[in-house]
Amino acid sequence: MSIILSAMPYKNRYYILRLMGACNNNCKICMVSQEIKKSSHMPLSLMLNKIKLQKKGTTIDFFGGEPTLHPFFMKALEFTRERGFSATIATNGRMFFYDDYVKKIARLGVESIRVSLYGNTAKIHDYITNSEGSFDQTIMGLRNIVRNKIAVRVNIVVTKLNYKHLKEIVVLLRSIGVRMIKFSNLSISGNLLKNKALIPDLEKVKPCLESAVRYSRKKKMSVYIEKTPLCLLPELHKKIFIWEPDAGEDKRAKLKECRDCFCKNNCSWRPTGYPYKTYWVSPIGKFNKGFPVLQN
Repeated sequence: MSIILSAMPYKNRYYILRLMGACNNNCKICMVSQEIKKSSHMPLSLMLNKIKLQKKGTTIDFFGGEPTLHPFFMKALEFTRERGFSATIATNGRMFFYDDYVKKIARLGVESIRVSLYGNTAKIHDYITNSEGSFDQTIMGLRNIVRNKIAVRVNIVVTKLNYKHLKEIVVLLRSIGVRMIKFSNLSISGNLLKNKALIPDLEKVKPCLESAVRYSRKKKMSVYIEKTPLCLLPELHKKIFIWEPDAGEDKRAKLKECRDCFCKNNCSWRPTGYPYKTYWVSPIGKFNKGFPVLQN
């Protein structure tokens, strides 16, 4: 797993604390939907013990599900700080709609927050989340996070519904004050197996993604791409694609077109289940420098 968040302090180690007991969205593209359904809230004693066992210098990453819904989430954050660890949070951002809640998070010294966004309008975002009002809460949550000066990165998950609006999403985020973004391709698992119509044709995505990336870089935003074939935008593959150093051939299926690619063992795209033609896939030659490595 990739573990360093660009533009934020380097940490020797991340520990992902998976709080899978609940989520207030029911996303059509959720890759851990079954795990959430089968899980219950982790007992506080177990949470604290897992944190206590980590080595000095570790960052505790609160992950879900939706970690902010755990009844002892704040206590776990407080304990994390008491033990001298940094904390990061992966969230849908809805709880951050409440400004008092965000202020508590800020006082606890959370290092950074990662928020997922699925569209530039409520119509698109709420359709994906299966939760009316989630867009408005997430956008207000982002405003509150920025206002309280907590570092935030937004994960823009590319779907058939939003790929034509990627630049518009970036414009919206920039107007809020977000300066770090990541474009992610879909993982064909979980709820997406029942909603394959949401999978976009990457050949059609390419010009829209390229436009959004170039706009982001022009505006001096920090931008990266994940779970997307490196050869989709080959001229940018060294600069903004996320490298997965553990993505060996035994870890994922590859296309025959990938056999001669110098980057085949580090490309974060998983083509299994991809329903469109892949004639555009082509090998990338030898490179001299590595890729950016981000925390998921």
